[in-house]
Amino acid sequence: MRMPACLVAFLSFFLDPTCPSAAIGQSNQQSTIQLSFDSADPLPVFTGLARSMNCRLSLDHRVTKPVSILTQRVSPQAALDAICEDIGCHWSVTGGQLIVEPGKPEVSSSLASHSEPALTGLDFRLKSMVFVAVPLKLALIDVLRAAGVPYMLFGKFLSETPVVTLDVSGETAGDALKKILNNAGIKGFSVRQTLEQPPACFFCN
Repeated sequence: MRMPACLVAFLSFFLDPTCPSAAIGQSNQQSTIQLSFDSADPLPVFTGLARSMNCRLSLDHRVTKPVSILTQRVSPQAALDAICEDIGCHWSVTGGQLIVEPGKPEVSSSLASHSEPALTGLDFRLKSMVFVAVPLKLALIDVLRAAGVPYMLFGKFLSETPVVTLDVSGETAGDALKKILNNAGIKGFSVRQTLEQPPACFFCN
């Protein structure tokens, strides 16, 4: 049985990406957060994000699509952009209140599309990295961590958990990510980066 989402945005802790619990953790460095949610109800997700921004939450009752997302070292604002893009809503902050409503945002988000990975760190060449029946999300995280790139993964493939058997030794991180996704049979994915500094890497499908 899936564990309920934990609202711990006000605590700083190390997030193990293999842990099945859903959680929000806040880093003391540069006001970044770590998220781990698998098909979670949007209310606790947005409640935790609102707390991390010291805001009250106003969530429209029509925002109901489950949230699946994994992040490390991204801002609450970038996380909100990605989540809203994935589940079809938009957010704003007015008078200390985080407002989340259905529909596309009226202004452009902090995500920028790229036809090819072109992010700082993705030209890093991996030394030895072999995956044998490794869950897709863990393989992606291993590559991104090796390259030192803040990341966010979102989309239905996080819940489907396909496995990867592949040798990406000697590949650049960007090429390794594409080969891993192709090996897992993921089609129509995109690679993004935030317009923030430092930029973060995003995947969706």
